[in-house]
This record gives sequence, C-alpha cells and structure tokens, in this order.
Amino acid sequence: MSEEITNYSVTSEFWNDFHFSDEFLRGEWSFHPTAKARLHRLLGAPTREDWFCSRYLKGRKNLRALGSGTGRCETELRILSKSEISSYDLCDVSPVALEAGKEYA
Repeated sequence: MSEEITNYSVTSEFWNDFHFSDEFLRGEWSFHPTAKARLHRLLGAPTREDWFCSRYLKGRKNLRALGSGTGRCETELRILSKSEISSYDLCDVSPVALEAGKEYA
C-alpha cells in the first residue's frame, strides 16, 4: 500500500508541473498548426470537439459524462459548451491541473 501511495505522489507531482510546461506544449506534435489543420480536414470539422459532438452527441439530451486523465480540462470544457451534457465528472492525477480547469471554467 505504501508503495502505491508513493507512486501516486510521484506521478501527481510530475503532472502538477508538466501540464504547465512550455516545453511540453511546444513539443507536442498535435499542437503544430499543420498537424491541426490536417486533422480538421480529415475529421471534416473545425475542431475535434465539433467532430465529437456532431458524431456522438448530436440530438442527445440530458447526458452524463466522465473524463479520465483530463489535465487542465480544456477539451472537456469545450465539449461541455457545445453539447447537451448536464453532468460532467472530470478526474486527473494532478490536483493542480484540475484547479486550473476550474479557473478556466
């Protein structure tokens, strides 16, 4: 049990910092403008969130959702703003990232 708590703490501390790292954000391939433009062309939607909502949530009402490993909750909050989700539980190992999501909301 003690080892599990230690592993969780180490993981949590890592992500507390990494979610806000400029190096990580610049290095993530999916954030590159060319990669994003290609993805949007392939999806046929201006954003991933628009594609997801039109493909899976269109016409559905009063939905509940669960997000695991949500980080700063940016994607989840955009989906929430574009859909009929009435309850969205967001989880992440980093309490610092979740707090940033609350502030972003």
